[in-house]
Amino acid sequence: TGNKLKKIDKDYLKDKNINALIHTSVYELVLIDCGLDWSQIDILAPVLCYIETFIVLKPVFYDFQLVQAAQGPFQTLKFVNLEDNGICSWDEIDEFRRLKNLKRLTLNKNHIPKITYKAGWPELYVLSIEDNAIEDFSNIDQLNEFPMIRQLRIANN
Repeated sequence: TGNKLKKIDKDYLKDKNINALIHTSVYELVLIDCGLDWSQIDILAPVLCYIETFIVLKPVFYDFQLVQAAQGPFQTLKFVNLEDNGICSWDEIDEFRRLKNLKRLTLNKNHIPKITYKAGWPELYVLSIEDNAIEDFSNIDQLNEFPMIRQLRIANN
């Protein structure tokens, strides 16, 4: 629709009762072309502690180094969709490996040329990496290291 959320001030939650802002019944958050960047998502992280499904498509600016994935607020995530986020390296999503409950990860329509395994990903069983830049099938061999992978989608690489 072209609507964009206003930028969230870094002090947005300062002096607010965070417990009163947490929605315990909201388990899915979808942000598509909202004009938010990852630093603003991190600002909201303390009130997103019950989110299990997180879909972020077409952010204005991404920097996954800012994402506090390994810390408390995102520990309940089971499904993350980072489709069309301009991700150019597997290293950019590496911190998500620390999410103990993450079961499904979608990275379609990015620019990832290879997969690099680092210990973690304890529950990840579905990975979709369609429409990326993987050219060498030996990169797919890295998936053998992921302990729980059962479903893989790799079309159009």
